[in-house]
Amino acid sequence: MAEPTVKINLSNPTEVARETLRRLAMRRIAPTPDNYQTLYDEIVGVPSAPANKATAETALAGLVSDLQEHHPALSAQVASLNKAIAKSDWRQCSWQLSEIAVQLKPQPVRPQAIEKTAPPQDDSLAQLRELLAKTLEFGVASQLTHNPRLVEQTQQLAVAVREAGTAAALLKAATGLKNLWVGIELQASDAHNQQETLKRILLLLVENIGELLDDDTWLRGQLDLVQEVVAGPIRIQSLQEAEKRLKEVIYKQGMVKHGLREATATLKATMTTFVSRLSDVLAANDEYQGKISIHVERIRGTEDVAELNSILESLLDETRSAQTDNRRAHDQLVHERDSALLAESRIQELENQLAQMSALVREDPLTHSLNRRGLDDEFAREASRADRYRAPFCIAVLDIDNFK
Repeated sequence: MAEPTVKINLSNPTEVARETLRRLAMRRIAPTPDNYQTLYDEIVGVPSAPANKATAETALAGLVSDLQEHHPALSAQVASLNKAIAKSDWRQCSWQLSEIAVQLKPQPVRPQAIEKTAPPQDDSLAQLRELLAKTLEFGVASQLTHNPRLVEQTQQLAVAVREAGTAAALLKAATGLKNLWVGIELQASDAHNQQETLKRILLLLVENIGELLDDDTWLRGQLDLVQEVVAGPIRIQSLQEAEKRLKEVIYKQGMVKHGLREATATLKATMTTFVSRLSDVLAANDEYQGKISIHVERIRGTEDVAELNSILESLLDETRSAQTDNRRAHDQLVHERDSALLAESRIQELENQLAQMSALVREDPLTHSLNRRGLDDEFAREASRADRYRAPFCIAVLDIDNFK
């Protein structure tokens, strides 16, 4: 049986030694030093020297040297081979050479390992596609509910990504994804422009209402708070804080306004009663004047003393009655006047409470001191009041840092 031809580098002693061991195994020749030397010379193409101990040992020593240099992983086997050569233990040498030949034999690549690792790559790609599709469906589409066109585009892209099984389909899905990002960017820009426009409109409306109101009105605080929130960047925290403070103030003002309406109704009723009583007094005085005129005419038309006494008694009775009615009317008018003053004082007190509650929206919730806009408004109000009354105006500033 012919041996298979193997191309080796004859200038490389390691390859020659490996081929020598292979041929010893193929020909089933005992791996003695003489047989090894013979096959070695045959491979190299030189005449075989006469078999002698010195030549075999020299060849094996060269093999040991080459193995130590080029195969450090076989250091243990090479060391055992070197000891066997030194002791001329050819049986041990044969065994060690067989072990080294097995170690130097190339290991074939097992295709089964490739077949086992290939499917996980496909599974990973499918998992990535499913993950991207779910991200589009639940993460992106849910944020675009205000734009049905982008929602539909996102859902279609999610289906395309989930079904993309080829490179061309994935490339098409990638292009669709880029188009979606462009659409979202344009939509975000439009939404920002709309928000800025609405802010400017609301700010103009608030400023216009503020110009129509007096400085001391209890609506000033709410307007200042809305203006402060709208003028700055829109943040959900500031909006929620403003909503909370406005709700508290509106609730408290609603309770005070109920009392204000009652006090106003009381004042109106008092004024109505006052006018009614005053009308009654004037009517009674007119009636008294009429009766006096009748008695004067009776006095002029009689000469009888008894009649004169009777007229005098009637005149005294009318006078006492008129005095009683006037005193009663006077007491009622004084009472109504006091009631009106009390109602007016109550109305003023409630209006002051409304103004104070309105001012709360211009205070810092932590320190209960005026914020920047509240300080500006208070300064403008006090300066205007000082100008109107031509009174001296003084302001003291205290700067407190790092307070908690």
